[in-house]
Amino acid sequence: MNNKIVFCVILLIMISSTISLGQVVLTPKVSANHNYYYWNSNPAIEYPQKWTWGIGATARIPLSKKLYGQFSFTVYPLGLKIIDERSNVHTPDLTVTTYTDIFDIKFGVDYKLYSNTLLGVGIEMEQYFNSKDSYSLISLDDRVYVNQKYFGFELSLTQWIGKVELFADVFVGLHEGGIVSYPQLSNGELVFFSHKKLQLGVGIPIGK
Repeated sequence: MNNKIVFCVILLIMISSTISLGQVVLTPKVSANHNYYYWNSNPAIEYPQKWTWGIGATARIPLSKKLYGQFSFTVYPLGLKIIDERSNVHTPDLTVTTYTDIFDIKFGVDYKLYSNTLLGVGIEMEQYFNSKDSYSLISLDDRVYVNQKYFGFELSLTQWIGKVELFADVFVGLHEGGIVSYPQLSNGELVFFSHKKLQLGVGIPIGK
């Protein structure tokens, strides 16, 4: 855990010291993220959710007077932990805790609505790795998942205030439905019926 934080701090320092080349503007950023998952394997469970934080950068290059191409990435030093309380006839007091490491990459475009306001759209890829479920019942073994990617649609709003960039991103996963990964199968897929994410953050552009 500490190694992840150290890595992300070093990464941010490296990004912050990068010299902007040409018209590319690089923005190191820190964000808070609210993740919402609706599990395909149990339609009755609709409330597992979690706040976490991320660190990353956004690069923009002007395509026209009001249009920018955008590439961004975010890593999450603490990963995600989602607690899912389930209750049925066979397991009345079952708690499933999902742990996973995650980073995401986004490609998109930003349109300048006003002089200091950008509206963006894009496609985002989330990479999950080191994912597993742990169960509160000692009779059940931990379940490990394969590393996998998920894609989604992303809408963002960016406001420049002097040298500071405030942004809000809404992500909606495109893997609606999918194939249920049954509990008895190890190394299966981490399947969501739907996944949404709200990302709020701040950055300081380099070269703007």
